[in-house]
Amino acid sequence: MLSPEESVEVTDAGEVTIGLRLTSPFCEMFPFMKAETIRAVGALDGVGAVNVRHDAGQDWDHDLIAPAARRRRELRLSVLRRTAGAP
Repeated sequence: MLSPEESVEVTDAGEVTIGLRLTSPFCEMFPFMKAETIRAVGALDGVGAVNVRHDAGQDWDHDLIAPAARRRRELRLSVLRRTAGAP
């Protein structure tokens, strides 16, 4: 079951409300994620309005990363470390 901050609700009138879980209270990506969510979901047939809400970003944990996203993150970090000369 999804928590309120990880939910999708659709009304019969085509209003979609999406709840996002932030990784931090200071998540700089939220404006981008919100705009892209509104753009992509708003383009779907039958969608009349898109609302995006978020949590406070205070209970996020690295264990919440999906396995595929975790592998991509680890790969990016290893490349960054090599290019920065870190061990």
